[in-house]
Amino acid sequence: MTLIPQKILFRTDGLVQLTSNEYLVLAGTLHGIHAITNRLSPTGSSSGAQVIEGEFFKLTILLTATGTKFVLLTSLTETAAESILQKVYDSIYAV
Repeated sequence: MTLIPQKILFRTDGLVQLTSNEYLVLAGTLHGIHAITNRLSPTGSSSGAQVIEGEFFKLTILLTATGTKFVLLTSLTETAAESILQKVYDSIYAV
């Protein structure tokens, strides 16, 4: 069983809500891309893709020590995505 919790923080006009199946496809695609980029490092010590930029979006990935991936999809102009993901992680796993 795959658990893909997601939360829409801000809705932008024109965006379509994804179905559960589309979230599964998106997660599977992201996992594959991340696994491939993990192997592509010339130094052999890569943790995989951290940021993927498209024409109209930026996808930022935080990989935890346990292998859980936190993903934030933002506009290209967002500069605090990494710190936002770290705050989300800290708020969930704070001791």
